[in-house]
Amino acid sequence: MKLVFTLALCLACAGVANAQKTEVAIQLNSSASWFGGNAAEKSTYIDVSDTSPHKMLGNPYGTDAAIGYGLNLQLQRVTNYNLLLGMQLGTEQLRSEVGINRITGFRQTAEATGEATLKLNAITAQPYFGWRLTTKLVDLDLTAGVDASYIIKSKYKGEATDADGNNISIYREQSKKELDFRPRVGVTAYKNKLGLSISYAHGLTNYRADWDGSNLELYSRVFRLGLLYRL
Repeated sequence: MKLVFTLALCLACAGVANAQKTEVAIQLNSSASWFGGNAAEKSTYIDVSDTSPHKMLGNPYGTDAAIGYGLNLQLQRVTNYNLLLGMQLGTEQLRSEVGINRITGFRQTAEATGEATLKLNAITAQPYFGWRLTTKLVDLDLTAGVDASYIIKSKYKGEATDADGNNISIYREQSKKELDFRPRVGVTAYKNKLGLSISYAHGLTNYRADWDGSNLELYSRVFRLGLLYRL
């Protein structure tokens, strides 16, 4: 994270020295996120035999995407050759879904139907570089960078119904923190002060790396669609 804040400071200094080549924007974005790797699952189970006051979900990391949201501040420097050097910093909630196909107890297992949603609240910084293509209609920014996403809270909520019509609901917060790195590519089209962005980030951090004696892999995937306003 030290590199992230150093780059932000350099950009701020550049903006003071040469304001006409520095752009500041606010971005609202929606996201669709999910998980990949052999430890990500399409469906899982609810365990009601847990001795704690809460029920447990077998695996909350699903392969189905769900809609999240975020708010970013963007600062970028545009050179005379239309090269870009920038930084985004903001907060977001990423969501993914997993189906529930059974409910397990101390002595029996019942088939079920339902789903659960995992919500990851994060602070995300993205240093990036790129190139601006100027046309008569819009300015197109082609960018590549890296998400450095610090997960500050993780929680899941869901419910399922078994064959007898019994409904089981589940809610749990997970205390583990994660620092997730994701290479990211994107394109942003600007018309005057307004911009529309599309990006995709492919996680490299294995959420199951600390499981001893296993060869499990679990990585995040994030697609974002954003609306920007240049100040």
